[in-house]
Amino acid sequence: MYQNVTFLPLSDITQKVTQVCMIIYDVTDIALNKQMASEANQKLERLSHTDFMTQLNNHGYWLECCQHEYKRHTRTQQPASLIMLDIDHFKNVNDTYGHPFGDKVIKKVADCIRENMRETDIAGRYGGEEFTLILIDTELENAKIVAERIRQSIENVAFDFEGTEVKVTSSFGVAQITGNIPNYKSWVKTADLGLYIAKDTGRNKVSVSPH
Repeated sequence: MYQNVTFLPLSDITQKVTQVCMIIYDVTDIALNKQMASEANQKLERLSHTDFMTQLNNHGYWLECCQHEYKRHTRTQQPASLIMLDIDHFKNVNDTYGHPFGDKVIKKVADCIRENMRETDIAGRYGGEEFTLILIDTELENAKIVAERIRQSIENVAFDFEGTEVKVTSSFGVAQITGNIPNYKSWVKTADLGLYIAKDTGRNKVSVSPH
């Protein structure tokens, strides 16, 4: 029971307070309605930030987080690194095994990312079969280690398609914020260039842009 309580002093004929009156109002319905509305608003806010399939941050919200992290770096000069990854030959996966199987692969890749990141890191589905991960307070060499760990985790997954084992691989680009990166968009572009290099030189590897 939620209550609103009012205390009223009661005076005698000499204006001396001799008693106190306590009035209790039952406001349970009002309180519960407000609580439910607050919870509903919080849920809606989470949904607006979340990619439905993977439960990672969606593209728009992840970009906001990326911009925020870049600004934090400019204030604190603490290191930060960004990983971009792409499932190799994903179109072939969809064409060969069907889109439902492709969706299963995307969900599992998201799980591999979650299993290899810290609570403070920020993962997102950038679009289609491409994912992103911001590593807070992490320099390039350590970011490459995390990327390699995720790469191996994805490579080790054995998917089942009608009794047949199917495996997929992924390519990675990694970038740390440096003096040559003037804004968060350039940070993303630098990591994306590393991803392009990985895909162009054989796939299933971690690469860094020379910039």
